[in-house]
Amino acid sequence: MAWKYFSKDEMKCKCCGECHMDEHFMDMIDSLRQGVGRPLVVSSGYRCEKHDDEEAARAKKPPSRNHTRGQAVDLECLTSDKRYAIIKVAVELKFKRIGIGKTFIHLDLISDHPQQVIWLY
Repeated sequence: MAWKYFSKDEMKCKCCGECHMDEHFMDMIDSLRQGVGRPLVVSSGYRCEKHDDEEAARAKKPPSRNHTRGQAVDLECLTSDKRYAIIKVAVELKFKRIGIGKTFIHLDLISDHPQQVIWLY
């Protein structure tokens, strides 16, 4: 795992330290960072099932298991210009699943979920 812009430490599960990120996904995230042209802060990368269950319970939703597959990331996003830049480049790179929260952008490559979607949290 040699990523240009991200470390394994940034992507690891916050509760157990495991990190099983998909290499193709990480290549795309590295390309996203290159295209955005400024640092991207990971608020959530890989999650073990226990952590995913805890996050789902906190959000009062069933667990999605997107992060447990190593093909999902939440990127901190606190300004509208950064939000625009991330989404613009993500669409150019053919990310087909984008979630927009107040303080983050979720990107994933989960192929067995609906494609070409953008949703709000």
